Formats: sequence, structure tokens, C-alpha cells
Amino acid sequence: MSTTEPSLKHNLKTTQDVEKLQNLLEILIQDIVIDHKNETLVPSSTLNQIKLDVDRSFNYIENATNKSLYKSLLKNTLNKVFEIKPKWFYYQGYHDIVAFFLYQLTYIENGTVQFKKCDNDRLLLYIIVFTENFLKDFMTKDLNNAMVYLNFIPKILKKYNMYNYQIFKNKPFYGSIANIITLFTHNISQQNIPIRLKIMSYLLESKNISFILVFYTKLISHFKLKIEERVLNNSDSGNDPLVLQSLINTLITDELDKIDLNELEKLLKESFDDMNSPKIQNIFKYSYENNGLLINFDYKREKIILKNTLLVAVNMIMLKKMTPDITSPYTFAGTVLTINNIHRLIRYYTLRYLK
Repeated sequence: MSTTEPSLKHNLKTTQDVEKLQNLLEILIQDIVIDHKNETLVPSSTLNQIKLDVDRSFNYIENATNKSLYKSLLKNTLNKVFEIKPKWFYYQGYHDIVAFFLYQLTYIENGTVQFKKCDNDRLLLYIIVFTENFLKDFMTKDLNNAMVYLNFIPKILKKYNMYNYQIFKNKPFYGSIANIITLFTHNISQQNIPIRLKIMSYLLESKNISFILVFYTKLISHFKLKIEERVLNNSDSGNDPLVLQSLINTLITDELDKIDLNELEKLLKESFDDMNSPKIQNIFKYSYENNGLLINFDYKREKIILKNTLLVAVNMIMLKKMTPDITSPYTFAGTVLTINNIHRLIRYYTLRYLK
């Protein structure tokens, strides 16, 4: 992997993106302090896995001394996170995200780690609050919640008219998991750091983990022709859905590393706008799977309850005025509509108010 230093102009732009990232993190942690009272020893199994993952981190740093300093910082930071948050479970890939933040918000000077406009405690606060807001669903004993997230990808793809292929239908998009749970921070290089910075900044601005799902499906839609040519219509790819999904994930990851930054900005903005559009929000809004996850929006719940209550009342009045003959198509349609609205009303009430 090439680790050529970027140009001075490139460095300046990246510095601006890092400053933006840090400003967004400052907004995120506003008025929050770390509670140390529940600190506990980290299980040895977690410590062992952290050590294994740390050992293969920061491969894009050429200087052996600097790499060692960053690995030590990463190990200490991860250990501290799980001391402070003993109920969280470590997962492989979390170290990529933490390493990304450490590399962006620190630098090496005179053989020691220096912090950019923060200190070690504040950097730790960035990471813990970010995890709390965006990653907590993945910090569980198993990856069941992650599977729920992957279930949404085919539903979003349908909105982008990418529902013609069997591998996109009704099943979790397993091939995407590496990029989803690492927020595209896996396999960082000096060349793709500016790309990853922009993705992370948009995610922070979105204030919702669903952004990463929308962005992922936007990439599939954007690279649709290449996916069809190189994967779906390629006889060498076979027909195993998991293999095809993995090939698609590899393709969009490779293409993302080569993308023009202006084109990337356009895709990120479109993803941000789509995330806030009714057509995408409704995917999460009407899903039972969404209950309890971080994927939540302000649906103006009181308005929804009132609207559905009104619909039920109107439907009941209509039924009373209709013929009692149940074989009438109008009576049947009105009955189905009423039952549907009553069901929707009950669902909203139970899911949104009786959590």
C-alpha cells in the first residue's frame, strides 16, 4: 500500500476537514462529562481481542516509532473506554473507528503524542459520546442489532429502483457489514483519509446512524452500471447471494477510494437530503424492527396519534352510513381501511409511548 505524503494543498484541505470534524464533536459533547464511578476491570477476553486488533492498526504510518506510539495510544484508549462503559461489548472494527479519531486529532512531536485543541480526557469524551450516539447498537454481546440494520438496506435500495435483483430482496445485506459497523474507516490509507473525513463529518452533521445506511445504498445506486457489468452480469461471480454481496461491497469500497472529492460531496449531500425525506424516513418509521434502535426521527408523535385517531373516527362514521351488506365492495373496503387505521393507531401508541 502506498503511503506517499499528500501535497501541501491537499494537507491544507485535510486540515480544514479535521477542524470541521472536531467542531462537530465539540457540539456533540456539549455539557457532557464522563462518569467514572462505575469503572471496572476489562475482561481478559476483551483485552486479548483489543491487543490483536491494535497490532494490525495504523499500517498507513511509515515511521516505526510513530506507529508504535499510535498503537500504544489506541490500546490505552480502548481499554479506558471499556473500563468506563463495562456494559458495552467490544466488536472487531470498533478499533478502526477509534484509530481514525486518534490519528485525526493528534500528532507526534519530539517523540510524544500531542493533541489538537484538546487533551487526552477530552479526546476520550469525544469517542465515548460518539459511540453512545452512533454505535451503541453494535456494542452488544452479539450482532443481532447489526443484522437489523442490514435489513434496512434492501428496503432503501427499493426506493432507488435497485430492487430487480434477487440478492437485494428481503434479506439482510450481509456483504455490507464491514463498512457499516466501521463507518467506512476500515483499510484507511493516506490517499483515502480526505474521503473518510468527509463521510464522518456528514455522519456527525446528520445526528443519525441511518445516514450511513442511506449513503451505502446511494453508492450502490451510483455505481450501478459497474456493479452490473463486473458482478451481476459476470459469469465468474456465480450466483451465491452472499458472494455477490461481498463482491459488490469490494467494488464500491474500491471505487470510493478513487472518487473525486466534488463527486463525493454531491453523493453525501444527496444522502443527507434523502435521509430527511419522507420516502426514506418512512422505511424506519413504519418498521417494527426500528423500535429501540438508535435509528429514530422526530415524527411529531402527537400529530400522528391525532391524525390516526381522526382517520378511525371518519372511517367508523362512513361504515355506519354504508349498507350493512358485507358483500358490498364499498363496505368491505371501508371495513379493511378502518381495521388498518385502528391497527396503525395501536402500533404507534404502543411503540412510541409505552416503551
